[in-house]
Amino acid sequence: MIKRIFVVDDSPDILALFTDLLTDEGYIVVTQAYPIGGVEEVRRAAPDLIILDHCVHNQEVSQVTIERIRRNADLEHIPIIICTGLADAATVLATTRKEKNVEILNKPFDIDDLLEMVMLLIMKVEAEQARDSGQAIDGSAAYSR
Repeated sequence: MIKRIFVVDDSPDILALFTDLLTDEGYIVVTQAYPIGGVEEVRRAAPDLIILDHCVHNQEVSQVTIERIRRNADLEHIPIIICTGLADAATVLATTRKEKNVEILNKPFDIDDLLEMVMLLIMKVEAEQARDSGQAIDGSAAYSR
C-alpha cells in the first residue's frame, strides 16, 4: 500500500524538496505551509507519517502541534520527524522525543538518512499495528509502497 507523508514547513523550497525526494521514492506527499492551524488539517491529510519543521520563530508552535496530535486517539500513532536547523533542538525537544515515534532530523540532512528514517518509522508502526492486531509480518511485507 502506498504511504502518505504530510510535510509541514515555512519554506516553499523545502516543501518542494521533500515533495520531489519522497514522490521519487513512491510516497504520496501532502504539504502544508507552516503552521498547522489544528488537528483537522492532519486528519484531512490522512498521513502515515508527518515531517514537521521546527524553527527558531516557531519552536513553541511545533511542540504544541505535536501535543495536539498526541492527544487524539485517531492520530497519536502517526510517527513524526521533526526537521530542524537549530543546534540545540535535541535539548529543546528532549521531552517531545520521549513521545512514541518522534525522531529528529537535523538540517542540513543527508538524503539517504531522511529516506532511511522515513522507511524505518513506517515499518515500525506497521509492525506495531500488526502485533496489536495479532497478525504476523515477515520482513518482505513489512514495507510496501
